[in-house]
Amino acid sequence: MYHSKEGLITEAKIKTGVEEFRVKKVGHILFIGVKSRPEQGRANQEIVKELGRLLGKRVEILKGHRNSKKLILIRDASEEDISHFQ
Repeated sequence: MYHSKEGLITEAKIKTGVEEFRVKKVGHILFIGVKSRPEQGRANQEIVKELGRLLGKRVEILKGHRNSKKLILIRDASEEDISHFQ
């Protein structure tokens, strides 16, 4: 996890097919559970939409579009913004 001029960049590990969207922060990594399957970008869309909604921030996937390990940018965010996911 580190800061850039655009916001907070963090690693994320994704689990698909869970009952409800969830986020847990362990160390510097976000563990994100999504309801969608990784088909046609649906899981990625859910991550961007739901994480953005929870934080009230714009979220982008920088790396790992076809992988369960991702690098995510949370625009205009700090570590404090995601501290409640513990």
